[in-house]
Amino acid sequence: DRLGCVHAHDVQPNFDSHTIPFQGVIDWNKVCSAFKEIGYKGDFTYEVSGSFLGYMPVELLASGTKLLGDTGRYLVDKITK
Repeated sequence: DRLGCVHAHDVQPNFDSHTIPFQGVIDWNKVCSAFKEIGYKGDFTYEVSGSFLGYMPVELLASGTKLLGDTGRYLVDKITK
């Protein structure tokens, strides 16, 4: 009841890379299980470095953006369902 929002991102072992979940070393299944266990109901946002889409060809931007949204929904579903 004291935690109202979460700002999360994945990382590399020695670099705070702000990468998309499941592309670094964080065990997102454990993270989501912990949030579910405490009944977390707050906001869940994740931050991804601009380089995630920045290096993609323009033809892949729509699918890259969709992956970001799908990943966020997947994580929220693991917490709330």
